Amino acid sequence: MLKCPACRNEVTEWGPGPGGRPNASCPYCGALERHRMLALVFQELRLFISTSTAVLDYAPNRQMQKLLKRRLAQGGGTYVGVDLMDDRFIDSTVDACHLPFPDSAFDLIVQFHVLEHIPDDGAAIREMARVLKPGGLCLVQVPCRRDRLTDEDPSAPEEERIVRFGQADHIRYYGSDFDDRLRANGLDTTFMTSNDLFSDERRSRFRLNENDPLWICRKAQAAK
Repeated sequence: MLKCPACRNEVTEWGPGPGGRPNASCPYCGALERHRMLALVFQELRLFISTSTAVLDYAPNRQMQKLLKRRLAQGGGTYVGVDLMDDRFIDSTVDACHLPFPDSAFDLIVQFHVLEHIPDDGAAIREMARVLKPGGLCLVQVPCRRDRLTDEDPSAPEEERIVRFGQADHIRYYGSDFDDRLRANGLDTTFMTSNDLFSDERRSRFRLNENDPLWICRKAQAAK
């Protein structure tokens, strides 16, 4: 029996995703490959969630929000979902470059496919690092080509963005230097892919993308 790792409904066939991409979405909850990957990270690897954990979730997906809230409720943790443009599944409308939270407010931050939309991604990364507790963890995913450096141009017209960055609302395509952008803001960074995290059988079973990237970042503990 195959169940979607995000919503736990039994799935006989994965549905199409954006642009008609085959085997991309759960027919029940709509979870895409990256959402299923994140759900498996939590469910199978038992990472990052403990009692009293405070979680900040950027641009939340409905089913991943439910999953996180369900796991947090078991230990009395707290969840805050934020977005600037889409208010369907959020607790607060915020600008990622100017977060309204105190320093060191969150134990875990989930930020999937956000930074490629933001002109000043450096400010957004600094804010993410600021509100993360020392020793806290941040899971980040962006479009990335590891064989080249970041290509970016916020002034590019929409037609050019589609060709260069993959979508009209993207202003960059990250490269191998993305790790340095994270480390420059005090985040100890480990880069992994879906191939590192899951077996061939698991990736095929849940229709995960080959070599889907994931940056696991930890904020250094304050010096004593």
